[in-house]
Amino acid sequence: MRISKSVKIGALALIALFLLYFGLNYLKGFNIFKNENLYYVRFSEVKNVNVASPVFVQGYKVGVVKSLDFDYVSGNSTIVCIDLDKNFRMPKGSMLAIHQTALSGAELRIIQGDIRKGYLSPGDTIRADMNGDDIMSMATNKVMPAVVDMMPKIDSAVIGLSALINDPNLLVILENLAASTRNLNALTASLNQSVSKQLPVVLANARTITDNVVEVSDELKKVKLESLVTELQATTENLRIFTNQIRNADGSLGLLLNDKSLYLRLDSLAASTDALVRDLKANPKRYVRFSVF
Repeated sequence: MRISKSVKIGALALIALFLLYFGLNYLKGFNIFKNENLYYVRFSEVKNVNVASPVFVQGYKVGVVKSLDFDYVSGNSTIVCIDLDKNFRMPKGSMLAIHQTALSGAELRIIQGDIRKGYLSPGDTIRADMNGDDIMSMATNKVMPAVVDMMPKIDSAVIGLSALINDPNLLVILENLAASTRNLNALTASLNQSVSKQLPVVLANARTITDNVVEVSDELKKVKLESLVTELQATTENLRIFTNQIRNADGSLGLLLNDKSLYLRLDSLAASTDALVRDLKANPKRYVRFSVF
């Protein structure tokens, strides 16, 4: 039985369509031959989430987004259907969060619940986590509002800076600052020159003083300190002997100093002499006589 050319063309077209469909789904991450393991999640915002967007668990890809359907009844959410690997089991209490990325748009991340509470069944609905903390979410939800709030302050700062730059006094201030800098440089150069000239002289004087001190020290070392100490000791001994002789009552000085009667006689003699001198001054004729031829 011969197959007509039209049947062959039709069969080739069907095979081509099947291969095209299989290839497109394969590129999207779908495997039409595996059993589906579907879960649903309702988001109020699904920006940058598309069909075939990846689903990760702790950085490992476990599935893709199979479809997105807007809830026209409520009008405020989108139902996202995710197709996970058949071996993955979703713990109860798990959540699904959208994380914005710089290159691939957006990806979904599963925040697993406690496996001790059991597992969800395929077809169940997972809770959505709208508090994403990825970089893009932080930039959109936190950084941008802060930047918007700062814009008036930035404008005021720019206006103030512009007024400062356009102030004619600024040029005068800069010129004075430049002149002060030049004066400071000149003073520093003069100081360096003075130090370079005077420092060798100061060092030479210090060296001379040091040499003199060394010479004096050498001279002191040459003095016969031992002989001086010996002579001083001899002088001290003679002074001690002289003092003992004075204090000795049997000696001449001792007798002179310690004899009370001798002291009284000398005192009486001094008193008599003093009376005689006074009388001589008062009555000189009594003691001196003149004779004339």
